[in-house]
Amino acid sequence: MRFSSIAWFAIVSFAAILLYSVKFQVQAMDAEVASLHRQIDAERASIQVLQAEWAFLSRPERIRALADKHLDMVPVGGAQLMDMADVGTLGDSDLMLAAGETDAQNLKPGVVQASGAGYDR
Repeated sequence: MRFSSIAWFAIVSFAAILLYSVKFQVQAMDAEVASLHRQIDAERASIQVLQAEWAFLSRPERIRALADKHLDMVPVGGAQLMDMADVGTLGDSDLMLAAGETDAQNLKPGVVQASGAGYDR
């Protein structure tokens, strides 16, 4: 046999081994891509479930019922409104009287006291 035949045989054998190795690397990468696609699909399904749950929990009628049950809120009365210019000039006792307190003598200076339903927790 000639040297060139042996050299070509070695080159073809090396190329076959290299091609075989690349084939298995590509198959492994394809499996990884398929796994990632399955994970993406699972995350999308999870996101859809979370969006449906958020839509269910954030319904206005549900929030209104929870607010009525837990917050004891009442509409703002006309006596509670004042001009912004008056806010800086009133003292603590004047603010408490404007908020509905009747006994200004029991208020401590510098301490804001909350009154009304829902504040006595």
